[in-house]
Amino acid sequence: MNPALHWFCHNCENKVMKNIRTDREVEVRCTEFLQAMENRVKSLEAEMVNKVDRDTVKTIVKETLGEDTIDMTDFKESVSKQVTEIRESSIREKNIIIHGIKEIDDSDSSTRKQRDTNYVKELAEFIDTDSSGIKNVTRIGKRPTTDTEDLDGIPKPRPMKVVWSDTEAKRSFMKKLPNLKSVDEHSKFFGISIKHDMTKEEREMHKKKVLEAKEKNTKEKSGNFLHLVRGPPWAPRTVRVRKNT
Repeated sequence: MNPALHWFCHNCENKVMKNIRTDREVEVRCTEFLQAMENRVKSLEAEMVNKVDRDTVKTIVKETLGEDTIDMTDFKESVSKQVTEIRESSIREKNIIIHGIKEIDDSDSSTRKQRDTNYVKELAEFIDTDSSGIKNVTRIGKRPTTDTEDLDGIPKPRPMKVVWSDTEAKRSFMKKLPNLKSVDEHSKFFGISIKHDMTKEEREMHKKKVLEAKEKNTKEKSGNFLHLVRGPPWAPRTVRVRKNT
């Protein structure tokens, strides 16, 4: 085909050629931007390779916080504590904790474990989400005894920890939890509580946010909204949502 031939009419030629030039300019600018970003990334990588030594770190910290306000021993312990907290939080990130699931009275641990696993799978199916991401199901703590019975003489069930194959599988499950609101009181899923597997520090943060939400609810004048705690364990926040009518 002759490249000089145009698929558009003569009256449209100026408009089409102008658009072609504009598209070309945009393409060139995008290329230049991507190249600049690539150069920046390479520069950052080069800076990261040039690691500083211990004395340099001390100097930077002292210059930032002041000579009299920093104790390197306390600073080191604080950093170590934060690293441990982050590591523990990362390990728990794929887990959830379920309270209120009755335990079967069977001496065989494998039978009890299989029963609990089946329960979680059925729960996932009930709220309309995939159960294939369930990696492991265990009970936390020692088996209940007469010392842990409630007022009705029934041993209090241990919390159940569910480990998912990845965070996306867990997230998909958690997003479907609102489907439990309509569960019948005679259902085996009635009355259970499902939460993130949180570290001690995250539990304290969550507790503060719950108290904050309760306080806001008492001050809510319209009566049409609720303050709830939402967000991941490491960054909980209170949100204002409209009540279901």
